[in-house]
Amino acid sequence: MIIYEWDIETVDEYGDIIDHYHASDLQELAIFLEREEPQAGIEYRLVLVRDQCRADGMDLDRTWAYLTDECNLPSHFSDTIGTNRTQVSLRFAKELEDIRHRLVAALKHANGTGVTQCTQ
Repeated sequence: MIIYEWDIETVDEYGDIIDHYHASDLQELAIFLEREEPQAGIEYRLVLVRDQCRADGMDLDRTWAYLTDECNLPSHFSDTIGTNRTQVSLRFAKELEDIRHRLVAALKHANGTGVTQCTQ
């Protein structure tokens, strides 16, 4: 079984992920980001997570597709060492395109001057 979900990672000044906000669609993540106020040393990063699970729900494999500086999805999900694995479905690129303007504004709002994703 394959499960996809969008995630906002809260990252501290050392690059450590200190929290997650998972959602099934980008609308929900945009609302979350619009409500967040910029915090010194905190950055929010958007990623699409792909889990391959057994029938009982136990994770077998997890890969990630982080948005690029241009606010696009990469062509493939990557593993923990950065190896390209499974191709990212075009349906997620379509979902991103449909909300791109709002999402970029929300990321810039939540990250303040520390925004690193969707900067171009």
